[in-house]
Amino acid sequence: MPSDSLLKLFAQHNLAVELEHVCHASPYIEGVLERHSDVIADNLESGQWLTSLQQVDLANLPHTSALKDHAKLSDSEFKRQLRKYRNIHSCRILWHDLTGRADWQSVFRAQSDLADQCVHLVLEFLHTSFTQKYQSPCYDDGKPMRLCIVAMGKWGGQELNFSSDIDFICVYAESGEVDGLNGRRGLSHHEYFTKMTQGLIQILDDITADGFVYRCDTRLRPFGDSGALVVNLPALEQYLLQHGREWERYAYLKARCVSGDENVCQEFEELRRPFVYRRYLDFSVFSKLRDMHAQITVQVKKLDTKNDLKLGRGGIRECEFLIQAMQLLRGGRTRSLQQNRFIAAYEALHSTETWQDPGHKLLNAYVYLRLLENRLQGLYQQQTHALPELESDQKRLARAMGVSDWQRLMADLKGHRDHVENTFNRELSLLGISSHERPVNSQWREKIEQTDIFTQEIRKRFLRIDSTRLYKTLSESSRRVLDRLIFQALEIFLEHQAEQVKPAQLSFAAGNFLGIIRAIGNRPVYFDLLVENPSALRHLLFVCLKSDYLCQQITLRPVLLDELLDARVFEHIPARDEVRTSTLAITRNNQQESSEQLINDLVNNKHMHSFRIAAAEIFNRLPLMQVSDRLSDLAEASLMVIFERVLDETLSKFSLGPLKLDDCGFAILAYGKLGGLELSYTSDLDIVFLFAHKAIPKSHVLHSDMTLRSKFYTRLTQQIIRYLDMPTTMGRLYEVDTRLRPSGNSGFLVSSIEAFARYLREEAWTWEHQALSRARVVLGSTDMHDRIEATRQDILTHAVKRDTLKKDVINMRQKMRQQFDKNHHKSGMVHLKQSPGGMIDLEFLVQYLILQYAAEYPELIVYSDNIRQLEALAAVGLLTEQAAKSLIEAYIKLREKVHLLSLQSKKPMVSEGVLLHERTLIQQQWLEHMHSD
Repeated sequence: MPSDSLLKLFAQHNLAVELEHVCHASPYIEGVLERHSDVIADNLESGQWLTSLQQVDLANLPHTSALKDHAKLSDSEFKRQLRKYRNIHSCRILWHDLTGRADWQSVFRAQSDLADQCVHLVLEFLHTSFTQKYQSPCYDDGKPMRLCIVAMGKWGGQELNFSSDIDFICVYAESGEVDGLNGRRGLSHHEYFTKMTQGLIQILDDITADGFVYRCDTRLRPFGDSGALVVNLPALEQYLLQHGREWERYAYLKARCVSGDENVCQEFEELRRPFVYRRYLDFSVFSKLRDMHAQITVQVKKLDTKNDLKLGRGGIRECEFLIQAMQLLRGGRTRSLQQNRFIAAYEALHSTETWQDPGHKLLNAYVYLRLLENRLQGLYQQQTHALPELESDQKRLARAMGVSDWQRLMADLKGHRDHVENTFNRELSLLGISSHERPVNSQWREKIEQTDIFTQEIRKRFLRIDSTRLYKTLSESSRRVLDRLIFQALEIFLEHQAEQVKPAQLSFAAGNFLGIIRAIGNRPVYFDLLVENPSALRHLLFVCLKSDYLCQQITLRPVLLDELLDARVFEHIPARDEVRTSTLAITRNNQQESSEQLINDLVNNKHMHSFRIAAAEIFNRLPLMQVSDRLSDLAEASLMVIFERVLDETLSKFSLGPLKLDDCGFAILAYGKLGGLELSYTSDLDIVFLFAHKAIPKSHVLHSDMTLRSKFYTRLTQQIIRYLDMPTTMGRLYEVDTRLRPSGNSGFLVSSIEAFARYLREEAWTWEHQALSRARVVLGSTDMHDRIEATRQDILTHAVKRDTLKKDVINMRQKMRQQFDKNHHKSGMVHLKQSPGGMIDLEFLVQYLILQYAAEYPELIVYSDNIRQLEALAAVGLLTEQAAKSLIEAYIKLREKVHLLSLQSKKPMVSEGVLLHERTLIQQQWLEHMHSD
């Protein structure tokens, strides 16, 4: 019950009875009235509280001014005032609804207008804040450019519930730049409007002590959660033309601009209408609507239809789908159907000869369901569609709906639901959009039953397909396509069996194939593409047979399946220049995009090229050494793209003049697999960052300001590492390991060349000199490259402790082996890297010989990769030509086997007899050179 003071306040205006009724129906309203009784009193006194919802000017209410005095408002105070504003006016609207002072259209329109007004207030606040930091975005003619908020769903149709989310996408006119103020760096239009959108969402969506304003949902934007938060009109047009799907036509049907300048709103509408409403009907419309209807039917079967007002049997969604389906089908020819509000579309349809609703029963049911939903959410300001289970809340809701008890409400609800369900099924059946399931082709079952090419477990997985969640949620047409796909795949598996492929291998491939089917099930268009492209299916199954790793990549990133659809990917050998050129081109294509988008594109590029390289490898068109070259080139080009973006950002952050790679005195030194040109698909990057201030032009402030220079290089390095390791929807670009820098993790992230050299001369361990023998510069000017390489060669020539070198190398190798055997030893198995005669034995042997004789033979340290180092050792006579040739062949075979196992997602473990000759040869050379004293 309301407090005495509240009763007294409303009694003064003869509203005590209405107050008791409203507070009983909504504890939420009672709480708001108590908290803000002073503002409510002003509203009652001025007459605003009872003014018709259609006549209230939300923008000019007395207490709205508190939200417009931006100079006096901090972020937190603005949030507080906005939540107060929203709560008070939400209550006023619900009051009019519960007391019968407003009809249903006015209630939903007022709630939508309130959302519009809140968004306008936030955008004005943000604009004031941004004008203190940046110039305003403008068109070429100087006219201001504003962010366009496109309301979707119920908000777009001006039909918001009391506690609805607001669904929207954010659009701006075109790319451009804005200048920063007070030394702040400028922004692209994309960055500017992204920041504004992020601010809008934060202000509306954040839950504070005063609650929230609106829950925001932006998943309807192009590419959903993986897409950019804002999009310009040309990009939106391209997306709708190339990627727009039928369900998105359904979504854009209600789209409405609630902010933005006239130009962008008009152009958006010109894009939206032809996308939603096609001039002529085509079978794809019926097919896609049929699929959507089937999904609704499946979901209804899974839900407790007695409780869910929206998604359940005879619910709100069925009403809306029926009307909107007919709009999509006929709206292209009948312009009067091009409406974004339910009632307007209903009336337009009802006025045609093609559809009638006798007695307006469907409309009456829809209105009843929407009011019931609205008042349900008004109980506690919760976004719910489920009827309450507590008896006290049931009584409140029954009273809110104007009936005597809960039983009466349930009887009324059932009557409306029955009518909606019957109308829904009847009308869609007449349109040829029936939800009845039809039998699907299951010939592949007979093949499974008649053959024994798979293990029992794989046979069971095939036979259980039609009972899986994936299969049940597919549309009828997609099921038929999937059945055809499985049938064709089994035909190919049988061909492999005839070619003497072992059952274990076929089962391995079939398991991978089933995993991919499950992964792409939410994009059944791939089923069609594979069925219609038999060569692509053959390539996919070959990948399934050969590479568990690539199958996992497809499973994690189904977009990679696109690569298999182009048969040329298995015929074309990726050239080194092609890999580098296409990667470096990402910089040109992303000049106006955010850094996050740049990294996302780099990750996509890495996976695309890695996939092509791996495909060439498993089809025996690219030998191992060239595979590593391509992967190393890909990593180096990615580093260059990131460096160029980070350099510009860091110069801008410190308000410094321009610098390029050739004069910024910065370089990256690669160790390990990248340094030795032996990168694999899953390798991380062992890198060290170096600088030389003398390389910077004397006219530049960084040359003379040591403190600023230190901050600059530290920031530059931190950002490079952050971008390399930034999580994206496609994963991270590269894992980064910087522990080989001077003093390891306790050292500075970036060092001067002088400090780097001093450390390696005076403090470095032998293992650090070993690592240095595999190092090379992968980014830096020619001058920086020459200086670092000269430093490297000087260290390896003069700073190595040769009197203890052999002992140090042997001890380090023994420690590594003991640690490995302790954790990973398996009887009867050999680790191709760590076990005696493995790759690390050979690498340590080569490193020892290089370090021991570098002073006598400087040519030994010219190259950083094992193969050319072995050739150099033979050239100076430290190894015989035959020994070097045999070791090179052994090393390549070991690496090939390790690569093959990695492509199958297996550890480099083999039985003792595998590559025994090669491992024995390496052991013999190890004993000859390391234990000869």
